[in-house]
Amino acid sequence: MKKFSITTRLISSLCLCLILTLGLIISYSTWRASILARERAEECIVSLARKQAHSLEHQIDIVLGELRKVAYTLSLIKNEHTEIDLDREQVTEILHNLSGELKETTGVFTCWEQSSFDNLDTGFANTMGHDNTGRFAPYLIRDEKDEITLLSLLTSPLYSAGGQAGIWYEAARSANKEQIFGPVHYIRQDKKVTVIILSVPVSTGGVFHGLVGASVNISFLQNDTEAGNKMLLGGAGRLTIINPEGVIVADSEDKALVTKPLELKSDEKIFQIMQSGYEQIILKSGCFNIFVPFNLGLSTDKWWVISRFPEDKVMADVRTTLWHQAGIGLIALLASCAVVSVIVRTIIRPLRHIISGLSDAALTVASASAQISATSGQLAEGTSEQAAAAEETSVSLNEMALTSKDTSELTRGSGQLMNDNIKKSVKTVMTLVDLTEKIALIEKDSGQIGQIIKLIDGIAFQTNLLSLNAAVEAARAGDAGSGFVIVADEVRNLSVRVAEAAKTTQNLLDTTLKRIAECAVSIKIMNSDFEGIVRSATIMGDKTSAITNATKELSRNIELINKAVAEMGKVIGQNAANAEEFASASEELNAQAEQLKYYATELFIIIRGAGNELAVFNR
Repeated sequence: MKKFSITTRLISSLCLCLILTLGLIISYSTWRASILARERAEECIVSLARKQAHSLEHQIDIVLGELRKVAYTLSLIKNEHTEIDLDREQVTEILHNLSGELKETTGVFTCWEQSSFDNLDTGFANTMGHDNTGRFAPYLIRDEKDEITLLSLLTSPLYSAGGQAGIWYEAARSANKEQIFGPVHYIRQDKKVTVIILSVPVSTGGVFHGLVGASVNISFLQNDTEAGNKMLLGGAGRLTIINPEGVIVADSEDKALVTKPLELKSDEKIFQIMQSGYEQIILKSGCFNIFVPFNLGLSTDKWWVISRFPEDKVMADVRTTLWHQAGIGLIALLASCAVVSVIVRTIIRPLRHIISGLSDAALTVASASAQISATSGQLAEGTSEQAAAAEETSVSLNEMALTSKDTSELTRGSGQLMNDNIKKSVKTVMTLVDLTEKIALIEKDSGQIGQIIKLIDGIAFQTNLLSLNAAVEAARAGDAGSGFVIVADEVRNLSVRVAEAAKTTQNLLDTTLKRIAECAVSIKIMNSDFEGIVRSATIMGDKTSAITNATKELSRNIELINKAVAEMGKVIGQNAANAEEFASASEELNAQAEQLKYYATELFIIIRGAGNELAVFNR
């Protein structure tokens, strides 16, 4: 089996990957573009359908708004609580003015029940705006020249529109609420006109008296529908507007279908959509079918704009874009394949030089393996010597660890003693401080005692003076005061002794105060010295603690080193065993070198292909 070169295989694989990647990108682009195109088409179509619905809603709302005003005014005629009174001529004039304002209408009318307006029907028989019974039903129609003519609604073609005379009037009377009837065809001035009939009841207290209405020509809607359809995809689609009964109001493709029913029940899916009353989009039979509901006036019945557009027309632009993308992708693929070919060849070129080097490397490995075998024996001897040295180192480290532990224990005990001394010194300092405070109190009390002694000395002095005065007075008294003289002498002697005792006490107290002051000074000096001792002891304690911690850390490090040395011993022993295995492995290395030459040859064949072996591998 022929072996292809790695260049061929790499280029083929990378090109295949590029083809697959491009295919995935184009597939995704197709899928995404289809979705975006469909979404854009749906948005445009729905927008067009809503525009058509809004156009009809706007026209009808204008007419219904004016009809409601007139109906409300006429209902006041029948309200007994109001004083409004309009005759038939005035009502006809109101309708005439309304017809002139509502250019969208072909005519406006009011139709009352028999004798319901003013009970004077018989007097108006066969007059303008009345039938042969005199029933009040004026119908003011506008012709093509914008001239307004008064007819009787009951005898006009509009009353029979829908295939049965008065069918829409009877429906309005039965419902007694706003009605939108049609579309219907009727002949006006020899021309077929398509209109929808709007009617607003005139009633009081739920009693129906008549109605006010207008016929709206919907030819504008057919024109708008045809023009709107041409705006999208060049008129390839179809727009249809239908009323709640499924009757076609406008159709962009065939205006002859107007007033004809759309067969809803023949298509169950469409029938279900119409029954739901919600806007929906479906893809059926290769066409997008978009259903947009809307309401006219106060009615809750749904009118519908149905848009149908062929899927192939919607996706035509997408297909053109995809062909462009495919062409660009093909060009990109060819360019990429060329670039890949250049890159691969650029990468493979250095490999050829590498293969040649592999052969030389195999020879070098063989010679190196012999040297490795000789070296492995020397390595085994060296590892044995390292194992012995490691064992001696381990013993020395064990001794260092023991010494470190002893030092740590001693410093731990010294630290404890130092802490105890610091605590005792602190207590002594506190005692000296307390003693200093008490000596200060003694100094204060000694001062008070000195004052008392001075007081006693003063009293003794005064007593001595009094005793002298008493002696003088006793001498004056003669014999009668002789006894008093003796007492006076004793008192004077006593005061002299008290004064001497006070003086002696004062001297002793002064000496005591002096000594106390000297003692206080000594205690302050001692207190300062003790504080210095405490600070020094604290510093010594901190240093001792640091020494203890350092000794512990040293002990742990020595233990780690000892473990590491033990592990080194194991590793060295393992290395010795590995050295022996290394010697045998070197022998196998030579055999592997020969095998390497063979693989280099195979690699070159892979790079260049079969039949291109180099002579360098036969050396």
